[in-house]
Amino acid sequence: MIQFLEKINLRQDNDRIKILFWAVFALLALALFTKAFIYNNLILNMTKIVILVFYFNFTWKTLKRYYYTYWTMSGFLVVYLLYGLYESIFILSHYNLVYIHLLALIFISVQMYVLYSPIYYPMVSWWEYDFRYRTDLKMDVEFEGERFESRIVDLRRSALGIQSFKSFTLGEKVKIVYETASEEISFNCEIVSKRSYSIGRPYMYGLKIYENLSERSVEYDKLLKEWHSKKRLVRQQKFSKDVLN
Repeated sequence: MIQFLEKINLRQDNDRIKILFWAVFALLALALFTKAFIYNNLILNMTKIVILVFYFNFTWKTLKRYYYTYWTMSGFLVVYLLYGLYESIFILSHYNLVYIHLLALIFISVQMYVLYSPIYYPMVSWWEYDFRYRTDLKMDVEFEGERFESRIVDLRRSALGIQSFKSFTLGEKVKIVYETASEEISFNCEIVSKRSYSIGRPYMYGLKIYENLSERSVEYDKLLKEWHSKKRLVRQQKFSKDVLN
């Protein structure tokens, strides 16, 4: 039952992201149409709508492929919406436009919050090439009776971002296993997202823990503590005088 509900939630998240994304586009197009007909600058605003179509089409492609470029594109869009809100209040004094831009800002904020998860966009220190300062946590992925060495690169919101050279298929059920000095912590997960950036580098996976974490909060908190402890330790080592010397 829990697994079924988690699948429903994931589908709902994907549908919600798609609806919110195109709702923002529709609201911006509506704002430009409104400006075009109220302020008699049809050519300028129609040109903006054409640019908007290309912009959203490109951003949607980055989102579908989970490219991190999405965050840059969305950041520019948020700035544009904030300017539109400012213009609607202080320059045009048109409160229908204020409501449109405000609603678009709410929609894109919700969309970005849903996507700010290891399932879709794990927080990875791509710029860190020195293996001594990697903040990932070594663990194993168990699948069909075999274990494959992998690394946790992100752990938030009941989800994980992991790297592994083993190729898994979306939807497959796996078990992540982390061994401490005194015990073994494991969780059943589902492969939700997968990306491969270049040959010779590990696959990046987004995993959803589909167990009831309210019943296993102690184990989850221990894993979370190990994750944060590793990050603090690496940070201290990197910026300590001993390392510099």
